[in-house]
Amino acid sequence: MHEGYGTFEDAAIRWLNSKVAIRPTTRRSYQQLLSGYLIAYFGARTLRLIQVTDIERFRTEFSTGIPDWIKQAFIARVLKAKPGHAEARAKQRASQARISTRSINKALTVLSMVFNYAMRING
Repeated sequence: MHEGYGTFEDAAIRWLNSKVAIRPTTRRSYQQLLSGYLIAYFGARTLRLIQVTDIERFRTEFSTGIPDWIKQAFIARVLKAKPGHAEARAKQRASQARISTRSINKALTVLSMVFNYAMRING
């Protein structure tokens, strides 16, 4: 199969791996945006089938609050990172979490970088 028809997650991982000259903090920020928002939302979707309306829907969902599927991903990450952490405490943290406009814009910037990378690589 032509790489251009891979999933968003595949392209995002290839893009992040191509970033060899970035600071560790920048890499961590990219990884968090990818795993926390972008891959959780677009991950299994075929890259070439993602439309502008899908991206607008992503932004709208985040602008109105944290979607439940993100809360579930957050809880799973907390429990994986801290195995002894109580699930109730993780759920409480997820319900209190807020996504700032700045974070949404950062996620959209990373999304754009992944698409630009895929276009350069796949033509």
